[in-house]
Amino acid sequence: MHQAFSRILDFTPRFVFGSLLAYLISQSFDVWFFHKLKAWTNDRHLWLRNNLSTITSQALDTVLYAVIVWWGIFDLGAALRLAIAKYAFKVFIAAFDTPFIYWARNWDVSRPVGGRLALPQR
Repeated sequence: MHQAFSRILDFTPRFVFGSLLAYLISQSFDVWFFHKLKAWTNDRHLWLRNNLSTITSQALDTVLYAVIVWWGIFDLGAALRLAIAKYAFKVFIAAFDTPFIYWARNWDVSRPVGGRLALPQR
């Protein structure tokens, strides 16, 4: 048991570094690309901006993570299968969150959740 546990922990710095670097790069790209799409669509088509920027940045995230973490550990075929499965899940989530983006956009933030807010008496 100890040998298996130590083999897993040997890869921890690689996982952490790969995750953080891929996240930093892909999220920066996502924000930049979303704003480019916003300008190109004249602030219209939120669903398109949301999905295109997310799907593209998640492809970047998946590729960066796979290269950093799995390079030299798995053969190319296994790494591709892992990356494709991970990316397919990310695309599903990106498509699934679209209605919630519109819901959040139309949420009246000036009104408290649950109706009227009871203020304390002085």
